[in-house]
Amino acid sequence: MSGTTIEAIAAIRAEYGPRELEALRTYGDVAAALEAAGLPTYVETRGGLALCSMAPDGSLLVVASEEALPSDRSRLSGWHLSHCPEDGPAARWRCIVHDTVPTTSPAGACGDLALEPLIAAAQAHLAACRRHEAA
Repeated sequence: MSGTTIEAIAAIRAEYGPRELEALRTYGDVAAALEAAGLPTYVETRGGLALCSMAPDGSLLVVASEEALPSDRSRLSGWHLSHCPEDGPAARWRCIVHDTVPTTSPAGACGDLALEPLIAAAQAHLAACRRHEAA
């Protein structure tokens, strides 16, 4: 990971307010798992709560749920992990990497919330993207 990426993430974190700090307390284990996988992570609150991780190529992995992450984790119904080229409202492309949010279950149903498959999916997707770009 480049020094520029680490500095950019540090600058974002330095601007955290109460909402971002609360989100980090709630989803700190997810952020730590992404960080341990080599993906510097920050809390995003514009347009809803999400965790964003910088991929080695500068693109973003975005962890959310049905829409955004709920501030109350007990209301989390599943993980929705997507990959996009940049942080913005109209990304040129978006890949759905991992989605455990139930689509046809009764209200209150919950999908797989394990972190290991979430991180494994992120790593496998990024490896496949690198192989595709190299071809």
